[in-house]
Amino acid sequence: MSKSSSRGMVRTALAAAALVPFAAVFAGGTASAAPVPDWSRPGSVFVGTNHNNSSDPSQPGNQVAYYHRAADGKLTLVGTFATGGQGSGPGQRFAGDGLGSGNSVRLTADHRFLLVTNAGSNTLSVLRILPDRLQVVDVVPTGDGSASQRFPNSVTLHGNVVYVLNASGQGSITGFRLGFDGRLTPIPAPPGSCRPTRAASPPTRSRTRPRSP
Repeated sequence: MSKSSSRGMVRTALAAAALVPFAAVFAGGTASAAPVPDWSRPGSVFVGTNHNNSSDPSQPGNQVAYYHRAADGKLTLVGTFATGGQGSGPGQRFAGDGLGSGNSVRLTADHRFLLVTNAGSNTLSVLRILPDRLQVVDVVPTGDGSASQRFPNSVTLHGNVVYVLNASGQGSITGFRLGFDGRLTPIPAPPGSCRPTRAASPPTRSRTRPRSP
């Protein structure tokens, strides 16, 4: 693995690790509703690889490495699972970090699904989390492929509402609703609610904030 690829994977890993405590339901047997993570409990770690095999089909495309985390912090690899899409690869788009994002992997609040961006294929994947594997449930385009509707590198959600940031050009944001079955539906009906960000430079991450009463 190249140094630039390693740096990109580490950045994605740091973002995914922030989600780990909320995956304790799969290793500990019960879900915690506490807003402050309990790091003393077993949990899971999910690491996006951002791989792209367009130039070498013998290599894997984008994947997520799934680890069980013991209460003492020890990690045990469950496996590495395909997202059904392509990462951006190591590239130089963002100063050596091919993805240029800290929010490319997100865990849903009910601990059942992972949302993963595929910057190289302009798609968003939903993976069901099972004790021994990750299962692809849905893969959807995040735009129409035009200049500002490519390179999805960040995803955020509030309840069942999902927003994806496309970082190419001036950028755009596409909205979806996540069904109980893990399927994504564009907001509103197709082609979806894709809106420009009008950023002066390529955007790198997205967030949601509840509306004040």
